[in-house]
Amino acid sequence: MRTLLLSLAIVTAPRIVAAFPVAGSARPFGSAVVWEDSDDDALFYYSPGELRVLRRDDGGPDARLFVVRYGGSTVGGDADVSFVRSSFTFEVEMAPRTAAVLAQVERALA
Repeated sequence: MRTLLLSLAIVTAPRIVAAFPVAGSARPFGSAVVWEDSDDDALFYYSPGELRVLRRDDGGPDARLFVVRYGGSTVGGDADVSFVRSSFTFEVEMAPRTAAVLAQVERALA
């Protein structure tokens, strides 16, 4: 019974498809770069959009600066210790490819 179940699992399992872009096939199209697929001549990969800093509603960058200053304490026995730590964070997003760029790529590859 175990052999039958294993055989059914192998037969009915979805086929794993390995698709890979061909590294030497990079072609620039404006701001996009396109690569061919290793097996399928009709399949292509394109580079993601540019990264950009997110903006708040008021137009400024969505960034934060967090600064902490420690001045020591007599309770902790380190009254003469003082240091500053800081953290600067911001959020980024990937700009989507425009329809015009994708149409240009599609026309060139047709």
